[in-house]
Amino acid sequence: MNQQFAQNNLETLEETYTGFKMRYSCEEYDEFSCIRINNELEYCARKYKLGTINNPRFQALRRIKLYNILPVFDIYFDSQTIVAQDVERFSLENNINDLNEEQKMYLAAIVSITLQELAYRGFPFIVQERSVIILENHICLSLQDFCFDREVSEQESFDSYKKLMIKLFGDFLEINFENSTNYFLQLNQVYLGPSENMPYVELLDRIFEFTNVDTLASAASNSYVYEFDTPEFMKTIPNISQRTVLKSVKLDLNDTNSEYILTSSQRELEIMENFKKYEPLVACYAYFRIQKQLYIFMERYPQVLSNMLDYIDEERHCIQICWQLVVALKYLHQHQIIHRDLKPGNLFLSHENLERARLLIADFDRSRLSQWLTQSITQQKDTENKQDQISKLNELTPKSVLGATPSYDPPEAGTTDYDSSADIWQVGMIMFQIANKGEYPIRMTTQNFSKEEYQNNFTKEKIKNQLSKYNVNEQFIEIIAKCLSFNRKDRPTSHQLINELQLCFEEITPDAEETLISTHNLSQIERYSQLISSTRTLRMLNSQEL
Repeated sequence: MNQQFAQNNLETLEETYTGFKMRYSCEEYDEFSCIRINNELEYCARKYKLGTINNPRFQALRRIKLYNILPVFDIYFDSQTIVAQDVERFSLENNINDLNEEQKMYLAAIVSITLQELAYRGFPFIVQERSVIILENHICLSLQDFCFDREVSEQESFDSYKKLMIKLFGDFLEINFENSTNYFLQLNQVYLGPSENMPYVELLDRIFEFTNVDTLASAASNSYVYEFDTPEFMKTIPNISQRTVLKSVKLDLNDTNSEYILTSSQRELEIMENFKKYEPLVACYAYFRIQKQLYIFMERYPQVLSNMLDYIDEERHCIQICWQLVVALKYLHQHQIIHRDLKPGNLFLSHENLERARLLIADFDRSRLSQWLTQSITQQKDTENKQDQISKLNELTPKSVLGATPSYDPPEAGTTDYDSSADIWQVGMIMFQIANKGEYPIRMTTQNFSKEEYQNNFTKEKIKNQLSKYNVNEQFIEIIAKCLSFNRKDRPTSHQLINELQLCFEEITPDAEETLISTHNLSQIERYSQLISSTRTLRMLNSQEL
């Protein structure tokens, strides 16, 4: 739900909202109900009296995609005001007397899991009755309840949770979130022992109500991967696919590599969280974590470039795919991310028809951040163990058997001496293959990438000779050859590559990014409003089930 579409509104608060009525005041903030002028729906405006909302920790929190954190819509730094959808009628405070015992145990489990995760990510929350929001089977917290005037400790967060549990149950003996989560999972009849199935699946199914589930990974895979109909609660994202993919790495906490696997999967999450829906990058649109088991939700795309290479038989398709690939790489590098595993199998297509398809870069499990993007515990672990993780990454990443499995790795692969130019090499290899009518263009005779091997396959003359039968644009061959320079410093940057392709193919017309962003944000606000309007309160829900 938290899709980071709040913005510093260029209009004043009064130009966007009207009908302000104060309904709550405390030491930290004054809260007003109001009406958004363009849709006449009710919203909640909080004017903060302590701290500053222009807070770097809050900005970092807005980036995380924890599924049950409710978003905010508009931020007004000058008046210290943040506006969100009005969900007061769904608060625990207004529904506590309608909870039965089963619902209390379910709520207690989800709140514990959520607070535990926020503490793990470095954002402990203080929880109160009015800050827990019950949207049918989704138990949520709101970004509006972030503490702006000081940093909250994990112990303070747990103490606030314990106080809430005593209010619900009259007694509570657990001493931390991990114990509390396990305790309430058991009360919710969630199996905690070893199993061939994905862990905690009973609780996940209750939350997300999976329908039409397909398994996408074999039993031997190192991850659970499932496809299912996109849950209604997730459909606030504009143009989201009708099907969702859920990925969760298999964990054996007794394995010596388990800590590294946990860190790697967290790094992949943090990378994918930073992507926007309008960017040509496969994003994590939501995630959830129970104890150490991470679940990443992504859109389902109907095709992979590796399956479509044989169909790129017209120059316009070649131009379209190569241009979209380079644009996607530009977005990736703007995020300070090095992919390190670009190949046709990691490039998704949004449509079966090439005329309508949009290319997206996917699969970031080998990717690295060239600078840290989030404030989190994982970041600190990454920094401390950087050299150790690099060596482990090289040990755990299987190398292609050259001559059997096509390799897209640059000459410097397998060393720690790499940067974003490694991605440029891989893009060059993909463009070379596309220009070669989808056929992998070279065959290495050894597994060592020597200067001699390079001279036999990758010089401009060799590339030109390989493509001679296809009448490929001379300038395009020059671009491919630059990307495949043996010395990584001689390769163009993604921005330079964009410019060179535009000069090469004059028919290319770049999209206007500002239009994409504006349309995306407005559509999200409308969809979220529709979701809240159709949600039943706990009393309505219980009365309909009788």
